[in-house]
Amino acid sequence: MLRGFCRRVSCAARGAARPGLVIVASIVLAWVPPVPSAAATRDPSGVTVGHNLAASVSAFYVALDRGFFAEEGLKLQLVLMQGSAMTQATLSGDIQFGTAFSSGANAAARGAPVKVVIGLMAKPVFTLYVRPDRKIASVRDLRGKKLGVTRIGAGTDSAARAILKHYGLVPDRDVTILTIGVGPSLVAALQTGVIDAASLFPPHSFKAEKLGMVKLAYLGDLFELPASGIFTSEAVIRKQRPLLKQFLRAAVRGMWYFLDERNKADVVRVLTGMLKEDPEVAEASYRFIRAGHTTDGIPSATGLRNYLDLELGSSARAITVEQVFDAGPLREVLAELRASKG
Repeated sequence: MLRGFCRRVSCAARGAARPGLVIVASIVLAWVPPVPSAAATRDPSGVTVGHNLAASVSAFYVALDRGFFAEEGLKLQLVLMQGSAMTQATLSGDIQFGTAFSSGANAAARGAPVKVVIGLMAKPVFTLYVRPDRKIASVRDLRGKKLGVTRIGAGTDSAARAILKHYGLVPDRDVTILTIGVGPSLVAALQTGVIDAASLFPPHSFKAEKLGMVKLAYLGDLFELPASGIFTSEAVIRKQRPLLKQFLRAAVRGMWYFLDERNKADVVRVLTGMLKEDPEVAEASYRFIRAGHTTDGIPSATGLRNYLDLELGSSARAITVEQVFDAGPLREVLAELRASKG
C-alpha cells in the first residue's frame, strides 16, 4: 500500500497526495504538486523518482513494497507529478527517474537527452467501452456518436483515434470526440449517457464493466505497442551507471515477483492500496497488466516502431528505436541476475 511505501521510502508527496489526487490515463494526476528543487528534497544518498500512480507500472510499486530497492542500497524519494513535468525535472536533475513512459519516449524522439531504460507493459492499456442500450455492436457503429476521452492529445485520445482510423472512421468528422476529464468522470459520463462511448484504462475500464458497460475494441488487439516503462537522463546513464544498474536490478526483481502467479494475492494487496479500489477491480487490473507485461523489460523493436509511428506520424521515419530506448544497462543487469541464479 502507498502508506506502506511511505514508511519504507522517503515519500516526498505523502502529505500532499491525499485529498486532491485522482488517477487518470497512463496515468496522469488531475492535481499536481509543484516540483521541489533537488537541493531541497533529495537525500544525498538517495534516488528521486517522479511518478504518477500509474497502474501500468504496478511492478515498480511492487518492488517498492517488497523492499527490493532498499536491498540494493537505494533510498527512494517519490515525487508526484505529471508526465511532462517528469521530463523537465529529469533534465534539470531534480529527479533521476520518471515513470511516465510516453513523456520520456516522446521527449527522446524529439532529441531531448533522455532514454527509456526499462519497459514494463508491452501492450497498450486503452479499450473503448460503450453503453449497452445504444445498439453499438462494432466500431463502425460509432458513426454519428459521441466518444469521451480524458483530454485531446492524451493517451485516451490517441488510442481512440487510432482505433477509429483502423476501422475506416475519420475522428471529429464521423465521430465527435469530447474532453470529459479524469477516469472517474469518463465512467460517470458513460453511465449517465452524456457520451455513447469512452476510451478507458485500468482500473476505470473494469469499474465500467462492473456497471454494465460493454467492451467494444481493445487497442492491443490491433497494434503491438509498449504502454509503460521508466526513463532517465543520458547524464545518469553516462555518469551514474552503478546507481542505474542498482535501480534496474530492483525493478527487474519487482517485475519477476509481479509476474509470478504464486504472488498474486500479495500483488493484488499492493494494487488494492495503490488504486484505492475494491479487491475485485484490483484483481482484474492485475490480470490485465500481467497478460500484457514484458518478461525481461525489453519492448520489441516492432512495438517501439509502431509507437513512434502512431505518436509522430511521418516524422517518425527518421528516428531509430535506439534514440528512444537504451537497452545496454538493462541487458547487463539481466545477464548478472541470471548468472547469479546459476
